[in-house]
Amino acid sequence: SQLIPNISPDSFTVAASTGMLSGKSHEMLYDAETGRKISQLDWKIKNVAILKGDISWDPYSFLTLNARGWTSLASGSGNMDDYDWMNENQSEWTDHSSHPATNVNHANEYDLNVKG
Repeated sequence: SQLIPNISPDSFTVAASTGMLSGKSHEMLYDAETGRKISQLDWKIKNVAILKGDISWDPYSFLTLNARGWTSLASGSGNMDDYDWMNENQSEWTDHSSHPATNVNHANEYDLNVKG
């Protein structure tokens, strides 16, 4: 027998929403030979307006295809702190700079997956 995919409207699910994105991340750089930390960037973002979307299709009873994601609608505020360890003999950071006007201009996340 031939498998014919279900393309009826009931086999599709679509959703959309809006939201706000806030968060923080840490980016660290280590010396490859010694393993010593050289630099650390601490990022903070807040109030980035986003649009989220999700679509699912069940072409067969045993298979679901999904696509979902979000993207920023406008810039949001952010800041970044930069810490550097310039002295090999010192365990604490030696240099610090703060960048309070590090705005988030674009952000997005996409996911494609298959469930079986």
